[in-house]
Amino acid sequence: MQVENPVVVNGKITLFPPESEYQLRVADVLPIAKAPKINLTVNRITTNLSNLIQKSVDLQGIQVHGDISNFDSNPKRAFWLLSDTNIANPQRIHCVFFDPDKMAVGNRDQVRAEGNIQIFGAQSRYQINIAEVQLDGCECSGCGSCQKIDAAPQCKTLPDPKYKLCSACYVNNPDHEKKVEKKVEAYFSNLKVKGFSPKTQHEIQMGSNNRKPDVVLIHENGSFAAIAECKGAGFIGDGIDQLKSYLSATDTRFGVFANRADRKDWEFYENRRRNQFDRIDRSEFETGIVKGIATRKLLKDQIRHLENYKSELHEEIHRKLEKLLEKKIQRLESPLSDLKIELQKRGIINWLKNLFSKEHK
Repeated sequence: MQVENPVVVNGKITLFPPESEYQLRVADVLPIAKAPKINLTVNRITTNLSNLIQKSVDLQGIQVHGDISNFDSNPKRAFWLLSDTNIANPQRIHCVFFDPDKMAVGNRDQVRAEGNIQIFGAQSRYQINIAEVQLDGCECSGCGSCQKIDAAPQCKTLPDPKYKLCSACYVNNPDHEKKVEKKVEAYFSNLKVKGFSPKTQHEIQMGSNNRKPDVVLIHENGSFAAIAECKGAGFIGDGIDQLKSYLSATDTRFGVFANRADRKDWEFYENRRRNQFDRIDRSEFETGIVKGIATRKLLKDQIRHLENYKSELHEEIHRKLEKLLEKKIQRLESPLSDLKIELQKRGIINWLKNLFSKEHK
């Protein structure tokens, strides 16, 4: 049978970080009858610890990254332990979140959490009272309802992990499709290719249909230097195939596929024709655009020069032929005149006239 035995202890408060607990390291235990005047009660100790934490700026409004383990939840609260990522023997801290319907995290997820350190006296532990929690790497507004998704094979070149953003977070996300489109438009503009300017949703003819690539770098005469297809938040879908179809239909040499606002995540392509497309880096793309436009202009100038030269050459040949024929005719006029005179002397011309006149009769 357990017998209550009130005592007074002397000691000091210490922390046991691996389990985010605080404890009283006892130096001496005395029966109440032999103890000096009591200074503190258990409740008072808990209150003092809470006050110390609440007054510490470093322990309020904290942001922490870590891995979730020992996840448990009920309709009112969610509990878990948070530990440092990729550490052999990590320390752990208890976390509590009072709005579990607004979260989509679980065991082994890497998360980013915000909240305050508080004392939970009933368990003699300190814990983080979570205000917001979201998957680490999810650049959203922190509503907590963004879902983690498995990367498709074609997504392997993008940063991992990847997330499906809720509609509210997607609007505010820097990788929203319209914001990506604006980034590409600004990038095309900064290339400063003379005679070319970017346009969004420019209509092109593809067979019997009209399509609108997201961004084109177009000349004032209607020719394209580059076409870009934009998606949002790391989404690929059929975007790359769309880009290639635009390049083929317009016989455009260069293309860009962008599904992030950061251009280091963009994909650049060169159209080799006959449905052959090479993945190139950004420097090759930019060099090709600038040099390609310059080369095209040079070729046009050369063709124009050759056409002018061709016309001048034709005129020169025509003049020389006329002069040559004129000289030949002049050279023949004198011999022909002498021959005519000689034939008249011999009566041959009259004989021929009479011969032809008799045949007609």
